[in-house]
Amino acid sequence: MLKMTPSVAVQSSIETAYQVPQHPPSGPRAHTAPWRRRGPRPVDSDHPHAAALTAFWEYLERQEALGRMVRRTCLEVVRVARTFLSAHPTLTLQQITVDHIEEYLASRSTAPRSLQTVLMRLRVFFRWATERQRLVVENPCLRVSRPRWRSVPRPAPTYEEFLAVCRQCRTLAEAALVEGLYYTGLRRNELRRLRVRAVDFARGRAAVLGKGGKHRTVLFPPHVADLWQALAGAPDHYLFRGASSPTRRAWGVGALGSTLRQLGEAAGLPYRLTMHVLRHGFFRLLKTRGVSVEVAARLGGHSNVQLTVHIYGQLDDDDLQSAYDRGMGEEPR
Repeated sequence: MLKMTPSVAVQSSIETAYQVPQHPPSGPRAHTAPWRRRGPRPVDSDHPHAAALTAFWEYLERQEALGRMVRRTCLEVVRVARTFLSAHPTLTLQQITVDHIEEYLASRSTAPRSLQTVLMRLRVFFRWATERQRLVVENPCLRVSRPRWRSVPRPAPTYEEFLAVCRQCRTLAEAALVEGLYYTGLRRNELRRLRVRAVDFARGRAAVLGKGGKHRTVLFPPHVADLWQALAGAPDHYLFRGASSPTRRAWGVGALGSTLRQLGEAAGLPYRLTMHVLRHGFFRLLKTRGVSVEVAARLGGHSNVQLTVHIYGQLDDDDLQSAYDRGMGEEPR
């Protein structure tokens, strides 16, 4: 059974250990609605495919409004589509073939992992053109093989490294963020979209919208519940609220990344601390505490157990030695 040990961040009273940061709106546009602060659309009017790109951008904005995509991803997808179409100004969408896409990928001097990201962005665009607009009969990206590369395991914080990060937390929001990620394994967008009404503080459960639009239940220990409840606002508010508009906007991706990076550097970690690294730490914690792989996969929202086994929470020699000693006990004579 997994036993959650309270970290140093919550050993003293929450009210005395942390102060809830106040972020009053400031500036002439502080009370402007979010969709009015977005600025110009990232499509040039003189682009040869301006009409298609404009319609595609409007589609991405709807997906963002429905909570299916984040703005950074929307901008990246339309940027990749615009760059690819700029390389073929004389072709219509119907004339683009698999060869054009493979030639474009081969011309980019980037790593295979980055090429796969570009291919995935193009698939979004051509799927929209095929299924939504009927501009293309067949999605040419579906016949392009994904680039392959040698996978390098991501770092997974040990429990001692996690405690070192907790000691660097100076606000309630930072402690709730670090401990919440480490003890729940939430993905970035799952945490950002989490609203107070979806959290059951008494039972230690939260209903989240996971990857691929799948709903799942996340569990968390009592000391995380105390941190989250102290941070919570109104039921309709985001649990982790942004600084520019605490009542309406989630904590921004850039601010989240910057906060974790600074905490990791202050703790002396040999790698960059990110939300996904803490997710790997969550799986490592489950594995070292004896939780079965099937249960760990369910808790982390993995439909494929092999992903939990081979990718997330890689164990080092010390972890293997500890597990071996616990399993073998005293050697029989």
